[in-house]
Amino acid sequence: MIIQNEAMVTDTVRADMASTPDKRLREVMDALVRHLHAFVREVRPTEAEWEAGIAFVAGLGQATTDTHNETILASDVLGLSSLVGMLDNPTYGGETAAALLGPFWRKDAPDFPPRASIARPGTPGLPVSVSGRVTQADGAPVAGAVVDVWQADPRGMYDNQIADLEGMNLRGQFHTDGDGRYSFRTVRPAGYPVPTHGPVGGLLRAQRRSPFRPAHIHFPLINQSTPSCTFVGMSTESPSTSKGSERCGQSCRG
Repeated sequence: MIIQNEAMVTDTVRADMASTPDKRLREVMDALVRHLHAFVREVRPTEAEWEAGIAFVAGLGQATTDTHNETILASDVLGLSSLVGMLDNPTYGGETAAALLGPFWRKDAPDFPPRASIARPGTPGLPVSVSGRVTQADGAPVAGAVVDVWQADPRGMYDNQIADLEGMNLRGQFHTDGDGRYSFRTVRPAGYPVPTHGPVGGLLRAQRRSPFRPAHIHFPLINQSTPSCTFVGMSTESPSTSKGSERCGQSCRG
């Protein structure tokens, strides 16, 4: 088919893809083409602007290494990671909305008894006591759930970012009691910036957005009889709480 005008482009591409045997791939790519073409028709980029956009996408791959994923970072700051997580884990009756797991979770964090401290002896920082209750949407307690906690230190560093630190610090697992309650002690975490050395950092600077995430503590909840839940508690005193580059949840009912 000879494409004679821009109005024919979208339908031509969709027709070319219509024979895709995988139904889900066909559905996703058809929607992607429709929405991408609608985006281009709305903003009408110049060819120079389009080339700049292509360079940005290429830069995501070029900035990705074994220890850093620039593409995920772009997904995060554009809100796509949060949106996918919330849509794939919908709430039906007051449950906590899903939040990002983040890149610093570690398997096999140590088990602690109630009210124990996840901060190793000698860890500096303002002491903090944390307690909460895990319930079903109807208020019934969830007993025996695993509360897997981790956080940054007062410098904004996680233990797996510190090269000379042996073992784990500022992370641990707790179990809810018969009333769904848990408690632990720690030190107040600090906020920290997302990496800004790549194209995402350039985008944040161009938009005059803060690269900082607010001070926060991660609280994934794991329970065999109810869906798992990941949420993040944020400090309301953090200067980045309302302007952070990523958004998080703050309570948990499963």
